[in-house]
Amino acid sequence: MDIQSSVTSLLSILTILGQGIVIILLALLLKSLFSKKENLKLNNLIEKYGLLFMFIVALIAMSGSLTFSEIIGFVPCRDCWFQRIFMYPQSVLLLIALWKHDKNIARYILALCSIGILFSIYQYYGQVSVVFNPTTSAVCDASGVSCSDAPFFYFGYITIPLMTLTAFAMNIVTSILIIRQQKNR
Repeated sequence: MDIQSSVTSLLSILTILGQGIVIILLALLLKSLFSKKENLKLNNLIEKYGLLFMFIVALIAMSGSLTFSEIIGFVPCRDCWFQRIFMYPQSVLLLIALWKHDKNIARYILALCSIGILFSIYQYYGQVSVVFNPTTSAVCDASGVSCSDAPFFYFGYITIPLMTLTAFAMNIVTSILIIRQQKNR
């Protein structure tokens, strides 16, 4: 198995795992909105590991992105660069927040992720629409790379923008949980 297949397989499996985590966290968040009873286990997990979880998500997203471009050789398109702009700083910011035990970073991570996820959704939509209408692919920047090109569709739906979308979603939900926890104190 070559490096491209190995990295793509690993990141695709982590993406599916991340999507499952997002669904579970969203369900718990919705339950907490409509229930007066607090979920102490979730609160304890978020209290202890929320920042670490977001840091790991951002670090994996950044590392995966750099592996795809610098080791495997996928040239990032314009939309990929915008997603990187909103993902890469999270690793540094969250590392500092972990060191300082500063949960206030959640508001800033939420802002970065909320903007970044829009680029991911837009690019993923472009890639999926090309699957259904192959004549819509177009070059979108001077490098000659199309934002609608997908070097792979793992498990029939996972592409690089969907991986990034999942990472943004994980950090959005975790940020919201941390912010809610701070308000309830």
